[in-house]
Amino acid sequence: MMPLSFLEITYFERVESQLSQLTSTDIILPWLNILDDPRKSAVVFFLCDVLQGALREEHIPQKDLFMFLSAELVELDKAPFEANYPIYFLIALTKYLGFEPAYETDQPLFFDMPEGSFTRTAGLSAQHFPLTKDEVLWLAGSFIMGKDEFLAQKLNRTERQRFTRIILDYYAHHLGGFTTPKSLKILEEVFD
Repeated sequence: MMPLSFLEITYFERVESQLSQLTSTDIILPWLNILDDPRKSAVVFFLCDVLQGALREEHIPQKDLFMFLSAELVELDKAPFEANYPIYFLIALTKYLGFEPAYETDQPLFFDMPEGSFTRTAGLSAQHFPLTKDEVLWLAGSFIMGKDEFLAQKLNRTERQRFTRIILDYYAHHLGGFTTPKSLKILEEVFD
């Protein structure tokens, strides 16, 4: 069974214990391409690590988040492979996690990571998270760009790695306890 598989789980709740007894699991939507494509498999393991670090156990259903994740995983399986997909996913997920950046200007010069905003003036964070003007402009544009336009961008390996790490730093800043996923190294090796 692959991480992030769609499962139907049947279990029995015990009255005398908080532990439930698992009675059956069935894959309800088998992967068509992810298992056969090492690049897509690496992406799934990476996304699984990101989600494990980003999501907190809550007893409140998050239907929008579930619908986003479901649609993205199905499309990842069916669509041709896109090397920029992990970055797109990280950017899109910020909306559902509640820390999508704000825009104080339409021509930002700085990204205030702690405040989660694109600005024209440098805050204290600019010293801690130095980004070039081109990186700020690319990042600002990426958060408002449509999916197809984003995936069509031409980024080289070094740029992909840099932007992935910038966004993971942003996650770490906004999610207590979030660490860089160990699978990032595997993802980078697969894309070499």
